[in-house]
Amino acid sequence: MPKSRIPLAPILLEAFFVVLGVVLALGANEWRQSVAESRRAETAREGILSEFAANRAAVHASVTYHLALTDSLTAMFARPTRGATPQDRARVFSRGFVSPASLLSTAWEVANGTASVNHMDYEEVVAFATMYQHQDEYSKQAQHVSQLLYQALFRDGLDGVTGNAENLMSIIGTFWFRECQLLRQYDALLEQGGASPDDAARPVPVRCTYLPQQG
Repeated sequence: MPKSRIPLAPILLEAFFVVLGVVLALGANEWRQSVAESRRAETAREGILSEFAANRAAVHASVTYHLALTDSLTAMFARPTRGATPQDRARVFSRGFVSPASLLSTAWEVANGTASVNHMDYEEVVAFATMYQHQDEYSKQAQHVSQLLYQALFRDGLDGVTGNAENLMSIIGTFWFRECQLLRQYDALLEQGGASPDDAARPVPVRCTYLPQQG
């Protein structure tokens, strides 16, 4: 009795469609994952740019104070007021001897923690990382100077600190110099990212335009 032959064509065709279905499903899953990662990366990028805009506003407030303080001290010590007390001189410092900005880095930390930076443009990530490094240097400067001023107040008293005009103006000058550089760096990044700040409301002070840009 002749053996019945198993039809291979339908079996192979069915196997082909099964494999094709698996491949298409995997491809669709990878596509969805890629889209989701791209969306998270874009959300992270927007958060970083928003954080830079907020930090720029804080730095602008600080540089405005420090520049005004420099002008006031220059005028005060050019024409010292006879009989002025330490308290009279201290009134110039309405927000303290220095008033550094508190800079945020939460969006950057979240972007790194969720690996969103891995799906962002490499050159832009490098620019962001460099900007946060400059922020960190500024914050360390603020912390160091605050400690020095506290020690000077404890050691010399209010009269000793406010009476040392040259030292105070030098310290204040280091702040507005660094803040001017930060403002220009923020503006460059925000402009490249398509999220320019409201320059009409908070333009870079004219004095900042004469300073060298920090690399």
